Amino acid sequence: MWFAFGLAVSVWVTSETPPAAEASHRFEWESPAQCPSAAEVEASVEQHLGHPLDALPSDWSVVGSLVAEADGGWSLALVIETPDGHHHRPLTDPSDCFAVADAAAVLIALALDPQSDVADEDAEPNPVADPTPPVVQPVDEPQAAPQAPSEPEDEPEPAPEPPIEPETRGRAASGNASALPVRFAVGAAGGLDFGVLPKVAPMGHVSFSLLRPRVRAGVSGAFGISQDDVLIPDLATATSWVWNVGVEAGPVFDLGSFEIWLMVGAEAGALVVQPSGIPEDNQRRRAPWAAGSLSPALAWVPIPALAVVLRAGGAVALTRPTFSVDGEVVYEPNPAAIRASLGIEGRFP
Repeated sequence: MWFAFGLAVSVWVTSETPPAAEASHRFEWESPAQCPSAAEVEASVEQHLGHPLDALPSDWSVVGSLVAEADGGWSLALVIETPDGHHHRPLTDPSDCFAVADAAAVLIALALDPQSDVADEDAEPNPVADPTPPVVQPVDEPQAAPQAPSEPEDEPEPAPEPPIEPETRGRAASGNASALPVRFAVGAAGGLDFGVLPKVAPMGHVSFSLLRPRVRAGVSGAFGISQDDVLIPDLATATSWVWNVGVEAGPVFDLGSFEIWLMVGAEAGALVVQPSGIPEDNQRRRAPWAAGSLSPALAWVPIPALAVVLRAGGAVALTRPTFSVDGEVVYEPNPAAIRASLGIEGRFP
């Protein structure tokens, strides 16, 4: 009887014991498409810590919002909550969102695990202890609870300095391909051209571009064709086409998921006319073609690896070849051309 009573009491005590609460972890990050994503920043933090974030035993919360400033710089609002308190650390950089993200990764790692080796790994060879960083300036706002002088959160203040130096930024982002300051793009587009050929003509474009946060430059190729062009009424028609290769460069203005380009370039190639209906002379005519171009564009970037690009611009002829039959000029390109195109662009890494 006493044995049964003791067994019943032990079962009741076991069933009434509440399960251990799991640690609460939260990581939120918002940034424009061309800047490091939440997964990339989280991976950089884990690289500094030397272990996954989920391995941290205590509760923590990280919320970051990276936005482009009106003057062209970048601003990050970073809020970190740990059992030691609430920390709000604004960061700014005049030109590079990758530098801000790298600095944020160092600060997050130091706040979540003050005993980690983050400070040591960024201490050489740059002067981390410099009290007047010229670009990235973390600022501590008053914390919710008073902190003792020996509290670890107050010591790693100089850590954001490494992103200022290119070599330090490279170390902080090692293993993270998206932290590279240079990206590439391959594009294809179709559109219309009026002014180079005798009438409105379809044209196809391919391009390869080098991308930086505020500027882009690239090379391109284009081909257009026009058929049944009238050279001599009721007598001669022709098929005309143009091809060219070109270079272009210009600034890029970031608007979140959209970009505005203002591209200036030059192109060179050939104009070709193949007449028909002239028994005495059906030889193909060929002449060089060159022009300067201005191509504003609006790009929608739904994901970092893809953009949809709408262009509308024009070209000014640098050469205007004439095509003659029996000494009579039957065709000459216009001094300027109007163009429009719609295409897609793949970006990597």
